Amino acid sequence: MIRTLPIRVAPRPGEALDSWLDALAARSGAMLHDIVIAAGLPRSRGTGRFAPDFTTCLQDHEAQQLATATGVPVEQLHAMTLRRYSGHALVLAPGQRVVSRMSLWGRGTGSRYCPRCLAEQHGRWPLRWRLTWSMACTRHQVLLAHACPSCGKEPRSSGILYRQAVGHRCPTRIAGSKESMVQCRTDLTGTVVVALADDSPILQAQQWIDDLLALIEDDRAGEHRPHEVFKDLTVLAARLLMRARPGDFLDCGPEIDEARQRYGADPRYVPTDAAVLAGPLTRAVEIRRELNSANSACAIGELIDREVAQRGNVSPGDVKNYHRHATDALQQLIWQAMDRHLETDERVRYRTCSARPRIPTHDDADIVKRARSVPRLFWRNWTVLLLAPDSPNPRPLKHRTALATGLLLPGWPRQKYTRAVEILQGHGNLAMTYFLARIAALGKDGLATLCVIADYLDAHSAPIDYDRRRTLDGLQLLPADVWRDICHRTGTPPGGNDTRRATMQRLLYQRITGSDLHAVSGPLSIGQGTQASRQLAAAPFHLTRSLLAELDAHAMAHLRAHGIDEPVTWSPPLGIADDLDLPGRSFGILDTETAAELIREKRLAPLDAAPVLGVTLEHLRLAFETHPPETGAHDHQQKPPRGTRLSSLQRRKRAEELSPAFLHEHYVAAGKPARQIGRELDLSEPLVLAALHSAGIEPEHGRRAFVFDDGWLRAQYLEQRRTIADIAAELNITNGPVSRRLTAIGITIRPNATNKVLSTPLLDTVPPELRPAGLDQPGLARLRRFAAVAATGQSIRLAAGALGLDPNVLRVQIQRIERDLGHKLYIRKAGSPRGHKLVLTEQGRRVLELVLTTESIVLSASTTTEK
Repeated sequence: MIRTLPIRVAPRPGEALDSWLDALAARSGAMLHDIVIAAGLPRSRGTGRFAPDFTTCLQDHEAQQLATATGVPVEQLHAMTLRRYSGHALVLAPGQRVVSRMSLWGRGTGSRYCPRCLAEQHGRWPLRWRLTWSMACTRHQVLLAHACPSCGKEPRSSGILYRQAVGHRCPTRIAGSKESMVQCRTDLTGTVVVALADDSPILQAQQWIDDLLALIEDDRAGEHRPHEVFKDLTVLAARLLMRARPGDFLDCGPEIDEARQRYGADPRYVPTDAAVLAGPLTRAVEIRRELNSANSACAIGELIDREVAQRGNVSPGDVKNYHRHATDALQQLIWQAMDRHLETDERVRYRTCSARPRIPTHDDADIVKRARSVPRLFWRNWTVLLLAPDSPNPRPLKHRTALATGLLLPGWPRQKYTRAVEILQGHGNLAMTYFLARIAALGKDGLATLCVIADYLDAHSAPIDYDRRRTLDGLQLLPADVWRDICHRTGTPPGGNDTRRATMQRLLYQRITGSDLHAVSGPLSIGQGTQASRQLAAAPFHLTRSLLAELDAHAMAHLRAHGIDEPVTWSPPLGIADDLDLPGRSFGILDTETAAELIREKRLAPLDAAPVLGVTLEHLRLAFETHPPETGAHDHQQKPPRGTRLSSLQRRKRAEELSPAFLHEHYVAAGKPARQIGRELDLSEPLVLAALHSAGIEPEHGRRAFVFDDGWLRAQYLEQRRTIADIAAELNITNGPVSRRLTAIGITIRPNATNKVLSTPLLDTVPPELRPAGLDQPGLARLRRFAAVAATGQSIRLAAGALGLDPNVLRVQIQRIERDLGHKLYIRKAGSPRGHKLVLTEQGRRVLELVLTTESIVLSASTTTEK
């Protein structure tokens, strides 16, 4: 039966349990073990002289017994133990009276102290001094002491010793046998401590921490979630302690900076010395206090830079391991700081290039679901946002395919993403890393756009199931009778044969399914560089406002007939990227009426009209696909279909346009052949020749020969080293006349070899740093192949397989570049396993950047350009 102790001592606010028991024993004139026995508290097992550490935790029945003996309420007794902070500022090991040292930087035992506070409080010890987070006394503006100045031991680090109460004296047992009862008993109120300035950042940090602890003590922790704050402080302070350099903490005081330099213990465990702890913890508080500020982001960035500099390489796995206990908000800042140290594909997988980085999940179920909302060709309106007017984009379909596939990479759980390509495209033959590097080179927020759209698709169900649409039979679209009816209603020439209908059928199928017809199987598939491919590329410029409306209405009926209640087309709202800096945002709404007139009247091909309008060809296509003009841009180029040809009366009226003044301007002055004039006016060549006779103009027999400026031609071919095709393209003639004229003026034609030296204008576009390796076309090809390997980050063997080359040949070509440039492009690691990942040198990264951003190198990658 527990008896009531005859003498009562009231605990002081915030006092630790062992300090109060000390005071109670001293007031009672008893030994501590007498108080423990009288209160019915358990003693240690065996022959040891230590009782359990009740200050860490009291069991409920122990608290009840102690309350009965002392008259102190149970709740107050529990508040005098570290249990009150458990789950907030520390973690207690389950079922034990032990503070976990691996969680929240917990202290195992012992207490820091302020000598002046001990003197003023007559040896009473606050519970807070036992916490990791107490490093300074804000009342007396000093660092807390952590050890006895005589024996060097931590006070109160051995539980409750069966001893006399000591109060302000060191209770540590001095060296001797286990049975020794001799204590150090040094007066701790005389300990010399480090004084702090009034404006010391340490005091400011300690006050901020004290406010958090007060929330816990007042049972107001829930709304402020201090546990998350202390988790972040643990992560930050530990890394700051590990990566600190001389001078980092001088603003905290020279003693603080020197103490850190002397410290060499494992930073995973909290330092007992407050001088060692103060610098890193103060910096951690400064970062966490204003986590979303630019200063905090800068500090975290510098910390990550030091990690990378000291370790040589920090992988995403390392980052996950080091900072796994941090809150989501802090982890986002850490991943954003890692962005500049990651490979391009990792930046997208971990979303470090966006405002909401996070670790990929272990399951690709969400990615498979997302793929149903993604077309195989990236939405054209989003594509143009990522294109600047001067963007080299020789293969827009491949570019759009890569962008669409890139939407599956945010959150992709595996390092290899061939499976991601297969999920969307149905095949794995796509050099995604190369295209991602190209996207990253176009603008700082290009990759972030992929992450933003992916997040939107995950959060909002797209109204179109592209996966289902890709199974539709395209041959059922736009049958011949429907096409004729549409042409009749809209005044559209249906075409002299089925070619026009087949082209519009493919355009409509691509419009509703988002598929690349160059990469599908079936009757609607087309080959690269074929006539059908060129016709499909030009199809948007044949659209009119009424024709597009009719085609969309037919597509809607086709979808309804297959049980699909969805809009014809859709794309994510552009507003979700308003905060991003995208190169194509500067373009306004293009006036397609003006564009159509330019193409129709000025006789410009769309590829040539786009730069005149200050846009890319993709911008022009987008405008015609969304807001086509009233009259098609290419109507003048189409031959009148059967049944709609001009009548004889209409032809005679059109022939009246062939006035003598018109013929003098176009035939005599401009030098246009009669056949070209007839084609422009939809008249036959004989009719034009007859008009020439009537106007008194003698037509030339045979075809007109182009009149050359021989001096100019000689300079272009010999001095500028331009090709015949280049000169002919500028003069708007074929290659033959140029070749014949060069021979006629005594110039030897250069052989049409693949290793021709670059012309001077083309060579001028190659950066000086690359010219030693890029003087000819094979040199440019070698540079492109190196960029393809370097951008993927794969081994040479794997990259060679993707490029269709022998690995040894590719390795020799890269060595040739290194000889030409005079420095190594990648690091050779002795003993590296076969097929190890390619690691670029600093010069190699520079060469990769130059190749990806040099238009002449990119544009020369293919002899045919998608249009």
